[in-house]
Amino acid sequence: MKIFLLTLWSDNHPDSWCLGNMNALQSSALASHGLHTVAHDPKDADIILFVDCGPLPLGLSVLLHPFFRQYRSKCFVYDDRFPSSSWFRGLFVSLESGQYNPLFHRGASYFRSSTESGWCRPSCYGKEQYLFSFCGAIETHPLRLELLKLASDQSFIVDVPRSVTQTAFVNGDKDTIESLHRNFRYICQQSLFVLCPRGLSASSQRLYEVMRMGRVPVVISDGWVPPYGPQWEQFVVRVREDQIDAIPSILEELRPAASEMGGKARKAWDDFFALESLFQNTVEACLDILNDNRNRAFCLRSFLLKLISKEGIKSLTRYSLKSLL
Repeated sequence: MKIFLLTLWSDNHPDSWCLGNMNALQSSALASHGLHTVAHDPKDADIILFVDCGPLPLGLSVLLHPFFRQYRSKCFVYDDRFPSSSWFRGLFVSLESGQYNPLFHRGASYFRSSTESGWCRPSCYGKEQYLFSFCGAIETHPLRLELLKLASDQSFIVDVPRSVTQTAFVNGDKDTIESLHRNFRYICQQSLFVLCPRGLSASSQRLYEVMRMGRVPVVISDGWVPPYGPQWEQFVVRVREDQIDAIPSILEELRPAASEMGGKARKAWDDFFALESLFQNTVEACLDILNDNRNRAFCLRSFLLKLISKEGIKSLTRYSLKSLL
């Protein structure tokens, strides 16, 4: 299959974060060796993938794009924002399970994480100080406040304000980013299990970082939609949001299986989300949707409902005011 990739952000956009998805997928396509290749002309492509939804709110950048209007039947979007533009057919990082429609959607990973440098395999199992740990911003969701109650001799719970990480990544502050990664890697190496609670959205980038470190992710998110590819039940521990108090006992029971599960987590990272495999898995996820003849590229009803909703009107108003200022 041939896939045409495009971003709706200009190449000289000052915010490197906006171009991260495109850069990651292009790098993966160059590093991969599989059945699928990059097309250089949309008319020759079997699939056209918008690797972001662009600057306009509600996915209007995609909807108004000439390629989408001309080749709608083979268009897909990748969207890592929250809330998601779920009226398009495509791959979504932050889609809630209540919005998920198998005719339109597949879960997806954070593309940028595949190209981040400085990660390494953890030290061997058997020398961990902690049964479990959490290192992240407490402020992003009320359930994260509950994690503070889990602090004990067998756990490591630390709050890293969102303002610190957000500023570092938006500004491309490599020293601060490396310091954050180094501290996180060390905590992972000292833990058998790593908590991955929902934040602003149902998903968490921490999940993929933990897999890359060969540790066992503990997903605390009732609305999480597992990304396409891995057999998640083999290495992910899922804990309901109302079960946080039971986490120590749940993980203690799983302690003997931690090493095996961590190895499977790392293998899943290599097979589906690493630089060499991300592009091929992305195409396979699109094909999995495309092969269902019942699907459509765009759901007008869902879009119109979002457009006239309170949230949609607010988004359009904020964008209009920002453009005028």
